[in-house]
Amino acid sequence: MNLNYDIATITSKEDLNFFEEMLPYVSEHILSYQLKINNVEINYSDENHKEQILSKLDILKELATKEVVVDANKAKTKVLLNRTNVKCSNNKPIFENLKKDGSLYEFGSGTFAYSGLFLKIIDYFYIKTRELSQINFKAIEYKFPVLFPIESFKQGGYFETFPHHIMFQSTIKQNIDVLNKFSKEGFGENDELLKNMNISKSVLKNAACGPLYPMLSNKIINKDKMAVYFTVGKCFRNESLNVFELARLNEFTMSEIIFVGTDKQIREGMEKAKKLWLFWIEIFNLNCLIETANDSFFASNYKKLKFFQKIGDSKIEFRLLLPHYDKYIACSSANYHRTHFTKRYNIKNEDGFCHTACIAFGIERLVYAFFCQHGCDPKKWDKKVFDEIEKYTSNGKK
Repeated sequence: MNLNYDIATITSKEDLNFFEEMLPYVSEHILSYQLKINNVEINYSDENHKEQILSKLDILKELATKEVVVDANKAKTKVLLNRTNVKCSNNKPIFENLKKDGSLYEFGSGTFAYSGLFLKIIDYFYIKTRELSQINFKAIEYKFPVLFPIESFKQGGYFETFPHHIMFQSTIKQNIDVLNKFSKEGFGENDELLKNMNISKSVLKNAACGPLYPMLSNKIINKDKMAVYFTVGKCFRNESLNVFELARLNEFTMSEIIFVGTDKQIREGMEKAKKLWLFWIEIFNLNCLIETANDSFFASNYKKLKFFQKIGDSKIEFRLLLPHYDKYIACSSANYHRTHFTKRYNIKNEDGFCHTACIAFGIERLVYAFFCQHGCDPKKWDKKVFDEIEKYTSNGKK
């Protein structure tokens, strides 16, 4: 079934991006969609769900067009560095080639196994970000679990702002009849499966740094010395219909450097950390943007949240071009939380609540964008590109 929905009242590019980003979460009955100039064409499963879909589309459109703050024009994106005129050495699609040569194996929507050259470049970006944390900051390194207890997750405020991304973990009820039936018949219909599952007590973490803040609950941080941490691990976000090659994944790897201290300390640390972006830009001759940004909040006050992120430059993204698609994707971000987490988890120094910030690196996205701009044949890479990769991934790597 198909319907056309009018979106002519959504006039700004940012609001339109928000509408498109959140459209897959409007209803589970939406199968696909195509955005046009003034309308969106939606394919859905059953005529009985049409009115429900339309009513929810109205809600989403209202969120996208409603102004909730004064001087919202001040919250516009600011471009801090523009290298969009750089010519990429490759502009051909690479995704299918990576699957054909065995570098990628797709298990399901947004979930992959990696091997070969792709895995080698994954190692490079992981090693390079870890080196940054160790040499520049002497960071304390942690390996955090994938499972995040719901109560701690709730305390961090994630349910308020990112409910559409959350992926829950559960188990079958410990009932001999249920287990016996399951072992013989499988999970059966979805409604029956849900009826026989325990209430979730954990979610799959959606950011690498998330578990650090509850771990620091009620701690006093020395105000004279900033605390710095490093972690890398698998993260999970429900991207629904937004899954796209390796630019949008349901399961991905993130490495992060997290700063805890005074506002001055964390800002100095973040400026030092962001120099890695500049190093990659120079050594890999990247077509990219560095610009202020906002998260895809799914909340009734999303514009207010967006406004305060941008007005304070709370989020800055390192965006790389995918030449074949003429599209930029965020591969790394610098995030200033201020006291958001420290107030929730009671993390202080001698003068009051600490400030926190993190610089996050999406490993698969970095690798994907690297290949898109340089191609998959190392013999065709510039010498400085090849030498940088070899220095960290050959047998004599650092």
